[in-house]
Amino acid sequence: MCSLNNWKSATSRSIAHGTAFLAEIKALELGMLHTLQLGYRTIICYSDCAGLVSVLNSGQDISSFWDRDILRRVLDLMASFDNCTVAHVAREKNNTADTLAREAAKSGSASQVWNVPPSFVSTSLFLDAS
Repeated sequence: MCSLNNWKSATSRSIAHGTAFLAEIKALELGMLHTLQLGYRTIICYSDCAGLVSVLNSGQDISSFWDRDILRRVLDLMASFDNCTVAHVAREKNNTADTLAREAAKSGSASQVWNVPPSFVSTSLFLDAS
């Protein structure tokens, strides 16, 4: 979902309550599950949470993390792809994901799939591409 011309699909869901770190983990999990359902075997995930990117790429022991169960699920999902990269992106270039997350939080929606970009992300797509 890099630009209007490259949009494949997106998904969002309200997580109700939790930390920003938990929201980022859950967003990665949701996105990876959606990508697998679409049949893709190669994925590049971007997160503006540098701490999460570091944990997922470092191979460090996560047994003492509060969110270790979902971290383990995400690590297992990463291993299920032929090629999976998790990379850091500046918050200023993560507007579309942030807009989708805010809309899900505002509406309290269960999982929503966007096969075409919803109109409310047009500005975000432009900002991310510039």
